Amino acid sequence: MIRIMVNVFGRSLTLGVMGALTTGLLWGVAVPLLPMSLNPTAPAQAQTILKKGDRGEAVERLQRQLQQVGVFNGPITGFYGDQTETAVRQFQRSRGLNPDGVAGQHTLNLLAAVLAARNRQPQFQPFGEGSQGDRVGQLQLRLQLLGYLANAPTRNFDQATRSALTQFQRDRGINADGVVGQQTWTAIHSAISASQVRNMQERLRVAGFYRGPINGQLDAPTQQAIESARRLYGVSAAAVLRGSY
Repeated sequence: MIRIMVNVFGRSLTLGVMGALTTGLLWGVAVPLLPMSLNPTAPAQAQTILKKGDRGEAVERLQRQLQQVGVFNGPITGFYGDQTETAVRQFQRSRGLNPDGVAGQHTLNLLAAVLAARNRQPQFQPFGEGSQGDRVGQLQLRLQLLGYLANAPTRNFDQATRSALTQFQRDRGINADGVVGQQTWTAIHSAISASQVRNMQERLRVAGFYRGPINGQLDAPTQQAIESARRLYGVSAAAVLRGSY
């Protein structure tokens, strides 16, 4: 009988199973309550920041990631030296970040996202002399803007393109085989940042050569504007990129 009454009493106060609180209320005994958080907050995670002078596995992992995106060609040492700092700056610049050379959480997250996106893409197909098409045209345009190739893009991978590419590879510490593999393709794209292209597009628009959007892309309208400016002023494509005309 007492058991039934206790259960009814507990249910009436929505206390559930008879425990210390139910017993205390029933017999008039004060029971201390432990504080409870209705919205527990997870402890904040420390932000990772890697900078020049640091050592360890985190730096080694950073170097491997920078190597995979084509901006680091030095040895994997686990030491954040000049080469690592330069590679971080290059990656940051290519992604529109402040190129301070410090691998903060935002830089590390973006680096991981770039690699994750690349892993989801089909495997890169190398190409070389004799190849044709849009990829060849993009390669030639970038080599031209970097000062390695004098002629306008033809979309045909000829001997002149191979020679220019080989020199670019040597300068970047990449195996100079004259073939565009994943590392070379990444390096050639990282060499010219989106912000550089946007600045060039703005100058070309002011000069009346370009009417397209300021999108930081080396698309067909931008390429046509570069060629028009190059011919009118008698300068190289590299000079057009720098604004030296």
